Amino acid sequence: MAAARCLSLTFITSPSDDPHAAVIPPFGTHPPSILQIVVRRIGRRLPQAWLGRRIAAWLRHLVKQTAEGPVDVSVFDFPMRLWLQDNACERRLMVTPHFFDPIEFSLLRRLVCKDFQFVDLGANAGIYSLFVGRLAGPGAKILSVEPQPVMLARLRANIALNQLRVHIAATAVSENAGTAEFAVHSSNLGYTSINTRRRGRGERRIVLMPTRPLLDLVTECGFTRIDALKADIEGAEDRALIPFMEQAPSYLWPKLFIIEDNRREWARDCFSFLEDRGYRRINGSGNIMLTRESSGICSAGGRRPGQAGREATAL
Repeated sequence: MAAARCLSLTFITSPSDDPHAAVIPPFGTHPPSILQIVVRRIGRRLPQAWLGRRIAAWLRHLVKQTAEGPVDVSVFDFPMRLWLQDNACERRLMVTPHFFDPIEFSLLRRLVCKDFQFVDLGANAGIYSLFVGRLAGPGAKILSVEPQPVMLARLRANIALNQLRVHIAATAVSENAGTAEFAVHSSNLGYTSINTRRRGRGERRIVLMPTRPLLDLVTECGFTRIDALKADIEGAEDRALIPFMEQAPSYLWPKLFIIEDNRREWARDCFSFLEDRGYRRINGSGNIMLTRESSGICSAGGRRPGQAGREATAL
């Protein structure tokens, strides 16, 4: 069994202090090229309509074809280091960040408070974890789960660049602790899926990755509640969430779910399962959100945007 444990918090004073990551050059080491600057300016002005999305797709293809390495840019007013060659999520954040889950982020912006407790399944390059962490400040508790080794390194780098306090779990989430086969697609690492029948673009490899139950992770990290949980794990949402909800005490049931709609790949329908337990469905920007509460998420106090925390942890 590939067991991962919640380690004690490690104080970070600079991006290179993460003991689990290679030395991370400071933000600005990889400035965008002139072409990337122009593409980004055009992309940020595109409307969220059919023509805007068509132009955005062409611009994303352009930056993918011309990218030679990472690029340091500000996304939602915080620093990120993006790799454009092999991850659709990072290309979207580079070219059209305002297209990226606007309904979901608008809701989180209203709900996040100083002691927010957040779980990010399929953290990718870290955009959701960074968004919540920067908004909530050092009092937040955040668990970022990412099993894909290349994306895990990028997640750690972005968390370090923002000097955030985050628990990082280098594992997939499923029913049991152990290992499972995953399909990795070279042209879009964010498409990595436990559904090995998935077909994407580029080279496709089958690799083994560790798995752990979600309840084990949140218990070991000391969660006392979950204010919001985002699950974008490419078809494995039912394997992660339904066993958790069946086994977890009710005080750990998330108040808000943000779930990618992969129901065609699920053995059990997460949405119906959660609605049967009192959740109400809300349409998002490509995701489905479900909530148990119509007013307030945090246990106390309102939103208090804080300075980014200066600690990071790893599982």
